[in-house]
Amino acid sequence: HGICIWTAIQSDGMIVDGRPKLGAVRYNGRHYIFDTIAGLKEFLHDPSRLLTQFRSVVLANPELIYFLNLQNEFPNVRSMFQSLSQLEDDACMPASITACRDKEACAFSQRDVCVETPVHFVESYIDPNYCWNE
Repeated sequence: HGICIWTAIQSDGMIVDGRPKLGAVRYNGRHYIFDTIAGLKEFLHDPSRLLTQFRSVVLANPELIYFLNLQNEFPNVRSMFQSLSQLEDDACMPASITACRDKEACAFSQRDVCVETPVHFVESYIDPNYCWNE
């Protein structure tokens, strides 16, 4: 099966399975299926416009690149994630990463950030006059 790219475009990245019962369309060596007849008709009317719009949706939601296995369509995905991370606040980033940010050797796809949220809010109370009796 596959996803309906028309629905992904209309909903800004929501992934919905296509319905193979509506048929599959072969375009430029790839097969496309759709969830609705309206999406199928629009694709048949102008497939290149719909594919361009889908590419824009994927670029706006880069997590879809790996989720939909589109790494071959976006070969510069690592540099794209790096440019997105440059826009983020560097307050919690280790100095070694910020120092080599522009070097390809220091490329990263994961990083640690600081979050200080206590897991358990426990107030300790020790009674100095407590005496245990057996």
